Amino acid sequence: MKKILVGFFGIFLVLGIVAGTGYALYSSSVRIEGAVFGTANTDLKIDAYFTGDGWVNEGNGLYTLDVEGGFLTRPLYPGEMDWGHIKLINSSDPSMPLKITGQLISHEGNWNVLKGELRMRVCPVADILSDPIEAECGSWLTLEQWNTAARAFPGNPLTTEQQYWVEVELPANVDPNTAGNTISNVTFTITGTQAL
Repeated sequence: MKKILVGFFGIFLVLGIVAGTGYALYSSSVRIEGAVFGTANTDLKIDAYFTGDGWVNEGNGLYTLDVEGGFLTRPLYPGEMDWGHIKLINSSDPSMPLKITGQLISHEGNWNVLKGELRMRVCPVADILSDPIEAECGSWLTLEQWNTAARAFPGNPLTTEQQYWVEVELPANVDPNTAGNTISNVTFTITGTQAL
């Protein structure tokens, strides 16, 4: 009986080896070499008419429009408005729409006198000669409100490009003590974030 059991175990062992070898014959592999995995970044550019400068690449994806005093510089009387024209360009992949926000981040001059009096809004336009459609304009916010938090632009998300009027207004019922004051060297940062 001992010989019979040893014979059965021997058969099972041989079957196990054959089955394992047979499985290996049905296996194959290939390789990919030299692949590169990376992440993209958004690319937002800004341009303006009548400045002559276009956009300037400051590096690290930052484009700066230096208007050199030729943008929203007219002194305003109560009830008057001035505007400047900008064009935002989404140079990212077309499948990467951007949520656009803006914030006034630095300034000089009589900020404390004018921050609650002067109001600003952004309006999408078809081109520089087109008047904005009132219903498409953003809300009038004081400069102080634009300074305290980033505000969404109307017309979001930005897929390719959009032109805007940036309007600044001195309301008719302004405090008379605001006369003769200025805010200069204003920096307004516009940010494009991937719209999910």
